[in-house]
Amino acid sequence: MLSLVYLNRTFQMLLWSFVELFIIRRSLKIRIPWAYQLAFLVVSSLPYLWLTEFFYANQFFEFALICLLIFKFSKKVTNTWLKLFFAFYVKLGVDIIARFTLFVIVVPLFPHFAVQKLPIVSIILQVLLTLFGNEVIIRYFKMDFLRVNEVVEDKSIQSVILFHNIFFLAYFLVLWLTYVLVTPFGLINATEAANFRINTSTLFMLVFLSFISMLNFKVATIYEERLVSQKESELKNITDYSHQIENLYAKIRSFRHDYSNILTSLRYSADHDDLASVRQTLDEITRESDQILGTKEFEIANLANLKDDALKSIFSSKLSKAIDLGLDIKVEILNPIGLPVSFSSLDFIRLVSNLLDNAIEAANESEDEQLLISYFKHDDTYVFILANSTKEKTDNIAQLFQTGVSSKGKDRGVGLAIVKKILSTYPNVRLNTSNQNGLFTQHLEVQE
Repeated sequence: MLSLVYLNRTFQMLLWSFVELFIIRRSLKIRIPWAYQLAFLVVSSLPYLWLTEFFYANQFFEFALICLLIFKFSKKVTNTWLKLFFAFYVKLGVDIIARFTLFVIVVPLFPHFAVQKLPIVSIILQVLLTLFGNEVIIRYFKMDFLRVNEVVEDKSIQSVILFHNIFFLAYFLVLWLTYVLVTPFGLINATEAANFRINTSTLFMLVFLSFISMLNFKVATIYEERLVSQKESELKNITDYSHQIENLYAKIRSFRHDYSNILTSLRYSADHDDLASVRQTLDEITRESDQILGTKEFEIANLANLKDDALKSIFSSKLSKAIDLGLDIKVEILNPIGLPVSFSSLDFIRLVSNLLDNAIEAANESEDEQLLISYFKHDDTYVFILANSTKEKTDNIAQLFQTGVSSKGKDRGVGLAIVKKILSTYPNVRLNTSNQNGLFTQHLEVQE
């Protein structure tokens, strides 16, 4: 028959499992289906009933369950070390905060609650203080775990995350030893172990806060640098776009002046029934208007309907590059349109930028050198269509979305792999790819 001690500890485990799930959802912003949450609560509580002879084995078991949830449902996170850091934070970060609050707050201020006669009250106090401590870290240190994921490619961020993981492992090892040395080996007595845990809890809490503060500072610095760089790039592209529009207006003004003179000439020839002069003048005005109004630079003017400056700057920059390469471009943005509301602006711009880069490069290497762009909104769906001529037909389109695979040569397929990575985090987005009649077409739909 199960003793009350084990039942009590199982209840404690269940309570802490609730805390861990809350932090996964609140701090890490990871959505877990209710069925998985319920299974986690049940399975993580059972080890206290059958792992009683292997101290701390249940801790390994629970950590494995947390890793399973985070690795399965944190779809926006692709870095393995960062996922491991998230799992460590949920399991050991909670443990650090809980032990610190127990030894520094509960025991000194509420000693009658910390005794074994009232373990449930003590646990509830620890749970509340742990949740409060986590909230302080999130708000005071302004810790944004999703922002960490956005800059995880940076080497300095990866180093800090690695240090965090080593720190958590060291904490776990020290804590494990304080129990193992007491039982079953009996190398130190329980009082010495308890005092050691009090001192180490304070030390590890200070180091833990220092590491979190350092990580947040580095993330904020890199994020700010990227924002500044992006804004500078946007400003330059918008300035270039403005200059291009000014040049187009100058050409139109010049053509309007010449057009007035041509009409005067036509009127004179018509009044004198000089049909030969009329035909000659019409041929000249047709040829000149085709040269001016048919120039590729006028496709830039179609970007006026883009209502987001960042997106307009990207389009302007890429189209300018295409024009410089001599590509035959066609742009259709007939109505005012901005960014999809359900899509991160940064992700959408990265997505469009990578698609355009690949399309321009492929079109430049093809014989026809064609680039066709269309962006519009149909009902509640944003549609972006990009087509480019290709050098050769690609039979296995799905393979192009793998890193290192490209129709343009070995180790050049990075852009489409990034596209696939971005799209994997948005269930409301659909990308259809085809290669027909010499045109490689990307049909992107984003539903609000």
